[in-house]
Amino acid sequence: MASEFDITSDIDKALKGLTALDEKNISFAVAKAMTLTGQFAQIKLKAEMKSAIDRPTPYTTNSTFVTFAKPSKLFMEVGIRTVGKGGRTAAGRYLQSLIKGGSPTYKAVDLAASKIAGYRGVLVPSKQSPVKLNRYGNISLGNYKTVVGGARQLGGAYYIAPVKRGSSVKAIYQRKTSFIGRTSTLQNNTSRVFVIQPNPAMRTRQLNLPVVLGNTVKQEFPKFMKQRFEAEIARKLQKY
Repeated sequence: MASEFDITSDIDKALKGLTALDEKNISFAVAKAMTLTGQFAQIKLKAEMKSAIDRPTPYTTNSTFVTFAKPSKLFMEVGIRTVGKGGRTAAGRYLQSLIKGGSPTYKAVDLAASKIAGYRGVLVPSKQSPVKLNRYGNISLGNYKTVVGGARQLGGAYYIAPVKRGSSVKAIYQRKTSFIGRTSTLQNNTSRVFVIQPNPAMRTRQLNLPVVLGNTVKQEFPKFMKQRFEAEIARKLQKY
């Protein structure tokens, strides 16, 4: 997930009158300015992610990238990776609903639960869900797998049933056996863990990459380009 912007007009304006520089000097200055702009845009993107996402994980915020420009290849790219690492889903994929809005992204655990439920749905944690959240306010992938995997097994700690009698919407429940007080009498407690929501709420766009990155590039590139051209001119004049 990346954005590209045309900066040719800015370069053309800056080139007027800079006859003291040769093609090599100019290419080096432009490449450096483009790279500095990309690094600045990456910082802005990370800050925007922390603002738009509630307690994003380091994996999410560190998924941003910058492709450095070279004098031989005046191309710079900044964005969010769409290819995951270590078998994990890429942030650029699971953040699609925040970047574009619309339907939420269906994760692998959602699809696994959907197979058991018999319809396509998204796992939505219940308000009184017994599954603990991590320090980022999320349910870990391990806990998701434990619950969904347990619901596949008959008579286990987890099972699937309608949210209420006659409803077509199903939920995953936890079955827990415990003693009553200090007695030897057993009791069965049931807690709703997840609802398999067939019609999840549509997401609103919260991370507008064209605006965040586009505005940053348009505002900062001319500044960095002016800075780098001045540095190149000063370096060139030192030889005379």
